[in-house]
Amino acid sequence: MTASLYRSKSPNQLVHWGIAHQVSANVLTDALVFMAITMLVTRTRTLGLWARAAALPAAAAAESGTGADGSTRGVSTCP
Repeated sequence: MTASLYRSKSPNQLVHWGIAHQVSANVLTDALVFMAITMLVTRTRTLGLWARAAALPAAAAAESGTGADGSTRGVSTCP
């Protein structure tokens, strides 16, 4: 099946499905917009959590006086 044949059949299948399940174009549009917003919020929240998790070991290491690898280079241990 060529791409042009697939493209020409796809909208017809969607129309038949919508008619069979009594789904209007407005409802389908609303669902797609809702899905896009949900994906955006989920991705943004996930990236924020990843950034926070990446920053935590560096902040904890800075407070304890050790490097990110646990070494004490450059930290004076003499009183």
